[in-house]
Amino acid sequence: MIDTTETKFTQGPWEATFTDCLGGPAGYCRIRPKSGEMFGYFTSGEIATMYMMDEAEQQANSHLVAAAPELYEALIVARDYVQAELEMRKRSLAGHPQKWEMEERDLALINAALTKVRGES
Repeated sequence: MIDTTETKFTQGPWEATFTDCLGGPAGYCRIRPKSGEMFGYFTSGEIATMYMMDEAEQQANSHLVAAAPELYEALIVARDYVQAELEMRKRSLAGHPQKWEMEERDLALINAALTKVRGES
């Protein structure tokens, strides 16, 4: 597991719980820490509540948001791997920068996503 103590967001894992809205087709979803305690209708440390009209879209978005801590951790692992691969290619293929364009592009995409996650963009 990656040390994410430098982050400011609520540590994972998170979960999505779905509730019908007065028996209608459109309910709402709460995103909360998996270990969050329920107090009636409220959750200790609730991260977000999502309301949408389309149930399939709501569930898909909720699962994406709930996976955020694990996705962040996966990006850290991917960044470290791509960075190591890029450094290795630069050493072994010195003088041929076109041979590591893909790694530079991938690293830029990963770093842009991490910058956005950290609120630095």
